[in-house]
Amino acid sequence: FIKQLKTSFDLVCQTFEKNNEAFWLILFTKINYNDFYRDYLLQLAKKDLFGGDLILSGLIDFCFQLLDEYSQSSMLTNESSFSVIELLKTLASKWLSDIVRLHKSIQEDIIHRLFDRILEAKTNDRTVKHFVEQLYDVMKTNSHRFVKWPEQLKDRLDQILLMRYDLAHDVIDAFKPIIKLSGNTPFRETYFQLLRKAMYRPRLDCRRMAVDGYLILLKHAKWLIRPPATQASQMTIFSLVERGATQMNTINSTQRSTEGQCIELLMQLRRSLTQQYDVRLTVYEGLLPVLRKSPILMAPILDMLISQVKKQMLNS
Repeated sequence: FIKQLKTSFDLVCQTFEKNNEAFWLILFTKINYNDFYRDYLLQLAKKDLFGGDLILSGLIDFCFQLLDEYSQSSMLTNESSFSVIELLKTLASKWLSDIVRLHKSIQEDIIHRLFDRILEAKTNDRTVKHFVEQLYDVMKTNSHRFVKWPEQLKDRLDQILLMRYDLAHDVIDAFKPIIKLSGNTPFRETYFQLLRKAMYRPRLDCRRMAVDGYLILLKHAKWLIRPPATQASQMTIFSLVERGATQMNTINSTQRSTEGQCIELLMQLRRSLTQQYDVRLTVYEGLLPVLRKSPILMAPILDMLISQVKKQMLNS
């Protein structure tokens, strides 16, 4: 069945590629393959008719087969986005994002397969970027499902530490949709632990990746209370700020936890400024987007930078 399905897609796409006005074929047959998949195949799988697990397994294999063929194709960068291989890759990507919603075991299987292909990549080019983009799409369309990261997938996060910096940067960025969710989610803590490991690894790529992750967390942290200006410098030396009794009564435990995490992130960034040039450069380049997103952090960040300038002047 899956082979017949793939053959049908190939025929339609090849006809469309040869003649851009061949829409009459699709209109004449009145078959919308995406709706056919969504409304019929998934219904069969959900109701466990005709072996629902087999249908889903076949669809997942089919989607990854299309993505693998895209990786192995010798397509030129200037080739039309309506080529057969591009259309099939887009189709597979959209289907995987839908399939991952159905069952927890399917979610884990798809993440495992994506990480396998990303880790096998030797270069960070078109042959792997679409797998990273697929990981981002899965996280974006199912972010609430991954708020608590499955135990079976925690070792996959640790494998990011083995990647080259440019690839690791894109992979940790793929988890941004989950980080953007409000509140201190379990995944955010798992993500934070990964960055702590990376920061103390001897590999320079790991520490640069950790800085990128800290900047992402800091950028999307929810500041619920503006710290008084007189307390801004206290934040950069990482001591809890003193507040009046009235103000303290308005702060709940969630707000304290969020503020504490922001202070720890600033602490980690300040430590990063004592490391190699590449690590410091990563910090400097990432601070402006953070300030644009969270202007409330301007005072502590400026204090951190001024302190660094003074240190450099003393050393010179």
